[in-house]
Amino acid sequence: MARKAEKGKMPISRTGISSKRGFTLLEIVVVLFIVSLVMAIVLPSFAGFGESKLKSESKEIASILRYMNDSAVSRKETFLIRFDLDKNMVTWQDLMERKRKSLTI
Repeated sequence: MARKAEKGKMPISRTGISSKRGFTLLEIVVVLFIVSLVMAIVLPSFAGFGESKLKSESKEIASILRYMNDSAVSRKETFLIRFDLDKNMVTWQDLMERKRKSLTI
């Protein structure tokens, strides 16, 4: 009878009761939990990455516009500003072309 009981036993491996190779449900759940935890920590830092560059460039263009407005009012001159969207450049100058600057955006 003892011999019969031994035959009916299922082989036990290190990873579980089955002799087939694979992952248990517990291992999959743990890995998914770790991956989701890492993503929850890392993704918010990437979300604001492009936004901070956009904010800094818009602040720079706003300061250029304020400078040009103040200079035009105080000197009673006309200034030109050109937005070249194909080249991603902003160029500004006064009418006498004494000052010519460009900014790559």
